This record gives sequence, structure tokens and C-alpha cells, in this order.
Amino acid sequence: MNAVLITGATGKQGGSLIRTLISRKSPLEILAVTRDPSSASAQRLKQLSSNIKLVEGNLDNPADIFRNARAQTSSPIWGVFSVQVAIGSNVDEEVQGKKLVDEALKQNVKYFVYSSVDRGGERSWDNPTDVPHFLRKHHIEHHLVDKARGSGMD
Repeated sequence: MNAVLITGATGKQGGSLIRTLISRKSPLEILAVTRDPSSASAQRLKQLSSNIKLVEGNLDNPADIFRNARAQTSSPIWGVFSVQVAIGSNVDEEVQGKKLVDEALKQNVKYFVYSSVDRGGERSWDNPTDVPHFLRKHHIEHHLVDKARGSGMD
């Protein structure tokens, strides 16, 4: 069995992805990253399936996230779903996103899905925009593509 590491597991995007994987009876082991595995929302999530393993982690330290994830599974970590909190927080979304990409590459993750925003359809890739939150996502996207090129990560 392969494992997928999902950030934002107790949030809207990560939680929705996990519920979808469970409802479709995905054969993947789900490594649900949460700041507090003992929280009520994390415990409710875990009750959805025996395939869900809670992984304590902070996006400021992706190496710890992977170390904690590996303690929860013997399966290879095949994929990562990455979403960062940005608006209204005191975190550096861009630093977190880039560090997670870099650590996933070190860990030989095959697939990396980054939750971003559209900045103009076909022009989105070349349109960094003046909206700070969107610009940070644009930088993470480019970092992911640049670093993954030739690495075996899709």
C-alpha cells in the first residue's frame, strides 16, 4: 500500500480530500497532518477509516512532519497534498510551501499536488499578480516545477 501525506487535514481542503478518498475506497494509507492529533477535529477525522493515521506536524518544519509520518507507516510516502494557511495568519506561506517541496523531494515522493489559485486562466503561469497572497502561491508553484524537473517527481 502507498501512503499520501495530506496537510490541512482538519481544514476544508485537506479534510475534503480525505473524505473523498475514503468515500471512493481508495487503497491509499492517509497520513493526515495536524498540529494537534488530540484535538476533537483530528479525532473525528481518524474515526472515518482505519486507513487514516494522524501525523503531528507544523509546516514550519517539514523534516519533522516526514519523520513523524514515517513513524506511523511502513508504506512508502507516494504523494503529498499541500495547502498552507495564509490570509490572517502570522505564517510565511511561501517559506512553508517551498520547504515542504524541498523535503518531499529529499524523501523521494513521487507526486506532489499543490493547492494554489488561478491568476488569469491560460496566462496564470506567467501572471504573478499584485495580490500578495496570490504572488506567494505563484512563487511556490514555480519553485515546485523548477525543483521537480528531472527529479522523478510528477
